[in-house]
Amino acid sequence: MKKYKSCPKCGAVLKIESDYVGRINCSKCHQTMDAAEFKDVPSITVMCPKCNTRLVSYNIGGDVGIKCRNCNYVGSLAEFKAYTDSCNANSAAMHSHHESESSEGTQINIPGRGSNGGTTELVVTGYTQPLKLKLVEDKDAKWEAGAERLVELKRGRMILGRRGGKADIELPTLDMYMGRAHFIVDVAYNAVNATFRHSLSDNSSVNGTLYKAKNGEWIKLDNMTVVVIKEGDLIQAGHTTLQVVMA
Repeated sequence: MKKYKSCPKCGAVLKIESDYVGRINCSKCHQTMDAAEFKDVPSITVMCPKCNTRLVSYNIGGDVGIKCRNCNYVGSLAEFKAYTDSCNANSAAMHSHHESESSEGTQINIPGRGSNGGTTELVVTGYTQPLKLKLVEDKDAKWEAGAERLVELKRGRMILGRRGGKADIELPTLDMYMGRAHFIVDVAYNAVNATFRHSLSDNSSVNGTLYKAKNGEWIKLDNMTVVVIKEGDLIQAGHTTLQVVMA
């Protein structure tokens, strides 16, 4: 069984076999250390705000998202935790929150903590238009000369990778460390409040996809990890780094 462990040097989170006792090369700082030096990342139990399924997640830093195994709903860990806390505080009010979602920067009342002297939490879930990806680092200078450095995202599920494959969005790069179908960005539209939410996951790539939240640590994603991405976040595929931007 694999467990999340953090690198003692740079804090990057990796998924490692729990009984592995050899040496590990960190995919971020490239330092090689004994597996025993890596620290376990604690797990927490939360509830899906759409179908109430109980899920186990990991506090691996940044705005890491969760995909419900039952209804496939994707949300931030903060949203799942807030909903779980509300259910524990007031189970009778749980249904009233079950189908609610907030827009970017909107305050929502958490059941059991609202207008009667309780607290109000700020939950960030969406943007009024799809975000874009901007090239910020090209280590091997493989981005095609003269090619646009701003990549437009569209509504729906998109596979991104280097040019020459079958990706929905082929990036204008010959970076051989980036797969032709390297990672997935899902832009979901919420008709209730007319906002877009963006999530990121790896697509079984050979070299993996790295994600860094604004002011956070680098995290290596696997196929079971879904991250809600926001403006300012970074995505590294191969030797190419892209930043999530508004324009």
